Amino acid sequence: SFEVGLTTRAANKLELSEWPSTERFPVNRQRAHVRDVVWEDLVSSDNPLLIAGYSSIGEIIDLISDWGSRSEPPAGRVRLVLGAEPFGTQRHTFRSDRAEFTDEARRYWLEERGISLRSSAKVLQAIEALDSGAVEARFIHGTQHLHAKIYRGNAAATVGSSNFTAFGLGQQLEANVRFEAASDARRYRELSAIAENYWDAGDDWGGELRTLLEELLRVVSWEEALGRACVDLLEGKWAERYMSALGEPEAQTPWPSQHSGIAEALWITKNVGSVLLADATGSGKFRMGRTSCVPCEIGSGAQVVSAATSLRWWGHRPSSTCGNPRRSASG
Repeated sequence: SFEVGLTTRAANKLELSEWPSTERFPVNRQRAHVRDVVWEDLVSSDNPLLIAGYSSIGEIIDLISDWGSRSEPPAGRVRLVLGAEPFGTQRHTFRSDRAEFTDEARRYWLEERGISLRSSAKVLQAIEALDSGAVEARFIHGTQHLHAKIYRGNAAATVGSSNFTAFGLGQQLEANVRFEAASDARRYRELSAIAENYWDAGDDWGGELRTLLEELLRVVSWEEALGRACVDLLEGKWAERYMSALGEPEAQTPWPSQHSGIAEALWITKNVGSVLLADATGSGKFRMGRTSCVPCEIGSGAQVVSAATSLRWWGHRPSSTCGNPRRSASG
């Protein structure tokens, strides 16, 4: 939902404002998203070039999959230039840039973020694309970090604030400008030249990217896979990652004891449609409710009441159903 992190008032006010054409200035609003424009430019291009100081491994995998699955197989290659910014470190060591960059990428992408298990087939497709030369990756690392975000296709090029992540392409408030080769040839050529300069400055990182993709597919026993899934859901680890991505002020972040309750509430909301948060007075249920309501789409959400009210509503069985299925979650 676009309203992640936004109040309803702010979202409605932005939607009522006047905006220039999305094709010229891609932004994220309720009815328009950066992804709608940039993704099509890249996927429809035979030779897309991405300069991504901050990127998501999942978005990269999805792009390679969509690009390679076109009805007419592309004749060119996807080129990626990655930067050190997403790994959030300021360590300075005497190790090589390549080793430090790769270790940071492994920690960030594999240990902290990862991808959905449903993307396994796309990971294999990305590995095959790297092996065939259809995808090439380079990196720029050092004290002068790559911060640029340029997405150049055959027909248009976009530059601006959007990182190549789900938030940057579809949710955060961004500002970008897009130049079409047909109608703004000069700026398109100039922005393309900047992107090509960064490509030329990068060092090859295709082998390391392939290794990271293979690590995403590490085979484990079904017992370990089930155990990992249960821990992630029951202990709320995935919810912690989600909440950290929201950038909540420290004073408003949930207490450690509430993480599992929030994780369950989010799961129930997504799979059932709504959730009732009931807990004792002073237990922080409104803090839980605030965080649980953030990602809710219109028509679903969380209702927060005291434990006493819950008992009056539901009798002594907070998880009982009445009409449509409803479930409760507490911290």
